[in-house]
Amino acid sequence: MFISSMIRTTGNFKKAAALGTDAAAVAFGPAQAQAQAQDLLAWWSSNNSSNDSDLTNANGNDASRANFGHMLDNNHAFDDGWYDADTTMFGIVPQDPTRKLLLPVQDSFTINPGALISVTDPGVGVPSLSGVGARIIVDGLVGDNFASGTSDNWGSFSGTGTNRPDGGTFGGGTLSITGDGNNGSSFVIEADLAGGWEAIEVTWANRGTGTGFDSRIVDVSTDGVTWTQIYSDSGVLSSSFSVESASAGTLLDGASTALIRFTVDGATSTSGNNRFDNIQLLGTAATAIPMPTAAWMGLVGIGGLVARRFGRGA
Repeated sequence: MFISSMIRTTGNFKKAAALGTDAAAVAFGPAQAQAQAQDLLAWWSSNNSSNDSDLTNANGNDASRANFGHMLDNNHAFDDGWYDADTTMFGIVPQDPTRKLLLPVQDSFTINPGALISVTDPGVGVPSLSGVGARIIVDGLVGDNFASGTSDNWGSFSGTGTNRPDGGTFGGGTLSITGDGNNGSSFVIEADLAGGWEAIEVTWANRGTGTGFDSRIVDVSTDGVTWTQIYSDSGVLSSSFSVESASAGTLLDGASTALIRFTVDGATSTSGNNRFDNIQLLGTAATAIPMPTAAWMGLVGIGGLVARRFGRGA
């Protein structure tokens, strides 16, 4: 197998011959896969079309979906997702009545919304869950999207442009969790990575209040039973947004059900909060498995001979 691989890359070795064996090793070494740039898989801005006081009061271009969905319309500033509740609201029947889902941005006028998103905002009506390979599940949070108030609840307070994948500055809204009634509560990113995604990472901007949560933990799972912690942060968040990130390493590589859970704790009032904004799910397209070091070094030696031979024959 190594010889056939060498033969397939002979042309490349020939091109590298003038640079020598070391250059060929650098060009074709195991680190090649590690150097691949990450791709945006999906992101959540928690914005809506005109009123960012909660995640469902959308109107303006979303008039036909007023007071229900938050989605991108024909306004770049308002790049949104969609809240698919678990009960019928304003005559709109949920597509997944078993869970409360926040769908990611489905359109963007400056960037692709993400590799896991293959459908776009229909402009009117309800978007389909089909073609959306990631969502945030909010069943683990106490509250009702600020429908009954902002204490011990979840919804949206004002946000930031920090960590937007397009480098934009529009603040919009946030996924905001409030109150000591939500101590120990969590939301979960669920994604289908079976298409060959690995080296999964999540980044986000967050801020808080003095009586808000002083503990944030991120852990991952592929079955919802066994969880592995990949991030923890303690201390009350300041009132300024800062960017955080957590890497899953190889734990979620290629998983058809990849789960990333954010858990908050330690709030000391009913109104203290943490806000999460511009949550990005990132990954790298799977590549060939790097060969063992010993085998690789052997191939480099053979490749060097090939390179020198072609170098003489050039």
